[in-house]
Amino acid sequence: DIEPSLVNFVITFSDLSLSRFTDPSFKSSFEISYKEQVAASAGVTPSDVIITSYTEGSVIISTTIQFHATHELNLQAAFTSTLTSDPTSIFKAPHFQSYGTISA
Repeated sequence: DIEPSLVNFVITFSDLSLSRFTDPSFKSSFEISYKEQVAASAGVTPSDVIITSYTEGSVIISTTIQFHATHELNLQAAFTSTLTSDPTSIFKAPHFQSYGTISA
């Protein structure tokens, strides 16, 4: 078996408050949507997207994506490029726009 290749990154939502994550319903729906959006952009499944932490300062989300096969290296490179050049484009669901500026 080939070990997965990992991409670690942080995303900041400027107008999102960390206190929103104390609401279990909000946290659950946010995480599902966040993982779906990141996975779609990276070409992986939502189960390959792991939220490793939430940090205050707006909301800073540390994330790891697992790319499993060697043929996914091109997906990894494309995602990394998108993350660097236009992280807002990763989050196409309309409700993400209400969380303010998105940066990586």
